[in-house]
Amino acid sequence: MSRPLMVGNIRFWRDPALAYIEVRQAQDSRACYQAHTHPGFSLGLVDAGMSRFEIAGQTLRIDPGTVVLIPPNAVHSCNPDPHARWAYRMIYLENSGLARLLDAALHELYRLPILLTDVQDYTLVSQLADGLCAGTDSLQKEDLLLRTLEALLSRHARNWCAAPPMPARWLARTQAFLAANHAGPLSLDEMAAEAGFSRYHLIRSFKAACGLTPHAWLLDLRINRARELLRSSKVTLCEIALQTGFADQSHFSRCFKERTAVTPGQYRRLQG
Repeated sequence: MSRPLMVGNIRFWRDPALAYIEVRQAQDSRACYQAHTHPGFSLGLVDAGMSRFEIAGQTLRIDPGTVVLIPPNAVHSCNPDPHARWAYRMIYLENSGLARLLDAALHELYRLPILLTDVQDYTLVSQLADGLCAGTDSLQKEDLLLRTLEALLSRHARNWCAAPPMPARWLARTQAFLAANHAGPLSLDEMAAEAGFSRYHLIRSFKAACGLTPHAWLLDLRINRARELLRSSKVTLCEIALQTGFADQSHFSRCFKERTAVTPGQYRRLQG
C-alpha cells in the first residue's frame, strides 16, 4: 500500500514493497533548487507554470505538459520563472531495483531524449505517477512501470527491438503457477523464478505470447474465480475479494466492473 507523506505543499509516496520507487508532487509551489544530482533515473512531469531546466551546460524552457528524463548522476536544476508558481511531479527510480526489473535493457534508457513534449508521452507518464500512488499491489505497479518505459522506448529509442523469443515450455509452466497461486500475493521475482528467466523477459515474452501481461492474466484468473463464487455461494463481497487475492472490496469491484461492465453485486443479482 502506498503511504503519502505531506511536507508543506509537497506530497511524497513510497510503497514498502517497492522501496526503489518514490513519487513526489508539488502544487502551487515557488520552491527553487540548487544544481544537484540523483543516483538513479528520474522522470519529471511539469503540470503547470513555466520553468527553466538546466542540465549539461544548457538552459531549456519548459512548458506545462512536458516530460523530463534525467539520467543518473546528471547535474541539473529545474525552477519556476522568477516570482512565479508551478506544479510538478517526480518519479525517482533507484538503479538497483530498476536494474532488476529491466535486466539488460537498462542501458536503453540512456538513449531517450531529455525532454518529451508530445501529449501522448505526458499522458503515459502521468498515468504511471497516478498508478504508483494508488493503493494497488506491487505486481501491478511494476507491470505499469515496465509497460510505460517500454512505450517510451518504442516511441523514441532508435533501433530498439523486442525481447528475443523464449522456448515455449515456460509459458504453460508460468500459467499453471499463476492458476495455482492466484489467490495469494505474488511478486515478479516468484514468477520469473518459475519461468526460469529475468523479470524483464518474463513480462515481455508473456505479453508477446498471450496478449496480456502476467498481472493482467492474474487479474482475469481472480475475476473468473470470483464469478464462480458469486454464482455458487452466499459469502459476502468482502470475503470474495479476500479469497480471490484482492487487497480490498473497492479494488475487487473496480477490476470486476472493468471486465464485466457490472459490479459484483449486480452480477450476483443477475444470477437470480
